[in-house]
Amino acid sequence: MKRNIQCARKGFTLIEVLLVIVIVVSLATIAAVALWPAREEAKQDLTRLKIEKVMAAVERYASKLGYPTAEQGLKALLERPQFEKPEMDKDWHGPYCSSDDLKDEWGNDLVYKLEDVDTGSGTTRKAPRIHSVGPNTNDENGDGDDIKDKNWQGETAGK
Repeated sequence: MKRNIQCARKGFTLIEVLLVIVIVVSLATIAAVALWPAREEAKQDLTRLKIEKVMAAVERYASKLGYPTAEQGLKALLERPQFEKPEMDKDWHGPYCSSDDLKDEWGNDLVYKLEDVDTGSGTTRKAPRIHSVGPNTNDENGDGDDIKDKNWQGETAGK
C-alpha cells in the first residue's frame, strides 16, 4: 500500500506551478523596471553619437561646398542638391552618411538649422545646428529634453 502512494506523486501540483510562474514574472518585472532608465539613457547616448556623426558629415560637405542651406537641410548629405553654380556639382562627393544616421533613436528626423552665432568679438558667423527632438518628440529648438550637438555649448545665437 505504501508503494502506491509514492508512485502517485510524480509531478507538480497546480499550486506549485503557479507559484513558480508568479516568482518568475515578479523577477522579470523587477528587472525590467530597473533596466528601463538604462535603456533610455542608452538611446540618448546613441542619438548623441549620431548627431556627432552627422555633424562630421556636414563639416566634410562644407569643406568643398559650404554649409547646406536651411532649405537643403540634411537631405543635401544624401542626394546631390541643386546648386546655384553648376560647377559646384563636381565638388559633391556624397552621400556623406546614411539615411539611418539622420533619424534619432525614437525614429524622428534630426533637426538642422543654419544660424548666425556671436563670435565674441562683436561679429557673427554661420554655424550649423543639429538636434534631436528627444524622447518627448516635441521640438523645443534644442531646449527641454532635446539632444543637441556639442558645438551649441559655449555659443549663443546672434539676434
